[in-house]
Amino acid sequence: MTNRRQFLWQCSALTMVAGLAPATALATQPNQLRGAVTLAELGFTDFAAQVGTSFRVATGQESAFTLQLLTAEHLPASIPGAADAGHEKFSLQFQGPATAALSQNTHAFAHPVLGQFAMFITPVGPAQAGTQRYEAVFNRPPSGTLPLT
Repeated sequence: MTNRRQFLWQCSALTMVAGLAPATALATQPNQLRGAVTLAELGFTDFAAQVGTSFRVATGQESAFTLQLLTAEHLPASIPGAADAGHEKFSLQFQGPATAALSQNTHAFAHPVLGQFAMFITPVGPAQAGTQRYEAVFNRPPSGTLPLT
């Protein structure tokens, strides 16, 4: 049984998710779609476990299309003593249709396991004929050490 506080929290979360996710992503079964998360909650291992799966990306008010996660790769460590030494560094490579290429920008992503989040991606060229490749690069303090500002 849900109390009033839980009900209001769930409604607020749903409202926020509806603003981030396209209608097509919300059309999946509610028990199959994790709610809104921040990238601070997701790390390399989360994405690496989803290589080969599809992400829905909002392209406008009513439209969305699918990107497939091709790779999740660790990036080389920094020089010892560098300001970013000890940071989590990785890149994600996605592939999608060339006909609906996304611009370099922050886009709303939805995934049934990882949830819904905003992520900055950059087009990096064609992957195969008729496809476009995108990359997201991360260089951040380890999880749990991000400032709360």
